[in-house]
Amino acid sequence: SGILRIQSGRPFYLTSGRSTVNQHDAGVLLVGITAKDLQKMIRTSRGPGATELFVDPRLIGPDGRANPDYLRSPTEPGEWGELVFLYGPGLWNLDLGVAKRFRTGTRATVNLEALFLNAFNHTDFLVGGASSDTGFAVDINSTTFGQTTSTPGGPRNVQVRLQIDF
Repeated sequence: SGILRIQSGRPFYLTSGRSTVNQHDAGVLLVGITAKDLQKMIRTSRGPGATELFVDPRLIGPDGRANPDYLRSPTEPGEWGELVFLYGPGLWNLDLGVAKRFRTGTRATVNLEALFLNAFNHTDFLVGGASSDTGFAVDINSTTFGQTTSTPGGPRNVQVRLQIDF
């Protein structure tokens, strides 16, 4: 038996951290790119060192913040950016189970079961923390923009069960 889970990524939105309009975030300015093109640049990849990225490395500037060639903060008085909502990378997981029943010469039966949770030891990465609600805010001015360490599940787990009925 098995359970295959495939799902779209968690929604998140980009924020500039600049509360310029009635103490609300002024959004972000997209430079030469549309939100649709930006969504195509959301995927997991290895970053520098031991980091995992959930955005295309081109979106990250040399200081760790968002690359100003693509994303900028509104800085002029009265300037209002866009509220850009995106979906994080998709997630998948496969759990497998195997069971066999043996009959002995007597009245006894033997059941042997094995469960393989996260059978392929696949790691997915989340945008935001593991306990974050939907609609997680990602600050383009953070020096860790586009980086993640949160995972929705653990490593492979194998469980074996032996049951003798008589």
